[in-house]
Amino acid sequence: MPKKWIKKNPQGLEGTILAYVKELNLQGLHDLIFSSANMQAFIRIYLAIKGVEEDYHLRLLIDFFDKNIIQEQEVISVRTAVEDIDSIASKYDCDIIEISLPKPKTKGMSLQKKFQIRAQYEDDCMTELSSALNDYYTEYWKKQQTAKPNAIERKDCTKEEWKYIFSELHESLVKPSANENYTTLEKDIRKLCEGISMPDKLIPEMILTAKQKKEHWKEKLGLYKALIFALEAEAYERAGKIKKVFQRYS
Repeated sequence: MPKKWIKKNPQGLEGTILAYVKELNLQGLHDLIFSSANMQAFIRIYLAIKGVEEDYHLRLLIDFFDKNIIQEQEVISVRTAVEDIDSIASKYDCDIIEISLPKPKTKGMSLQKKFQIRAQYEDDCMTELSSALNDYYTEYWKKQQTAKPNAIERKDCTKEEWKYIFSELHESLVKPSANENYTTLEKDIRKLCEGISMPDKLIPEMILTAKQKKEHWKEKLGLYKALIFALEAEAYERAGKIKKVFQRYS
């Protein structure tokens, strides 16, 4: 594919991407797609491109997202056009893909034929951009999967390390891959939770909730996580309060 990476390399994927056609479109603008793996990063790029990233109220919105919203691991993309790619490239830190598709030669053709070829050229540009982004995120998700830590004995790590590893495994329940192995996940989570006083059915119920994906399943998974954290910290009173919240989703 006629593309090249600039600013960073594809081995250092951040989950945030800008792809554009080097050649200008018929309106003298760069056809461009910007995309992100989560809403927070997407908003930052959008504001940078629009030149309003310092707006006070929008800054408060981003701060709110950072503190209160879980960063959803799903690709968000928008097509737009800009006058000068260099004027925005320095405003944010992300990977950039450049697509190079020479404009077709239409000299000597009829006006109708010229319009047809130019329209096809712009379609081809957008196809190449979308394809480049797909390649990018294929590598991005591959990296995310290989970076997933293996469960270790709870006694072999600190409390913060334990919480981090549990959170990574729990994320695989909330955002499972197409071929997620729930049996292995349950085995890893059980191993990680050895020594914690909890009902025997708690972890199997959490796995079943992730597999069935019934109404409010993500909220329930969040409560299972909070409950296990509370149990691990021996905060039994708090754990009892969390249990009651399950009734909202029954």
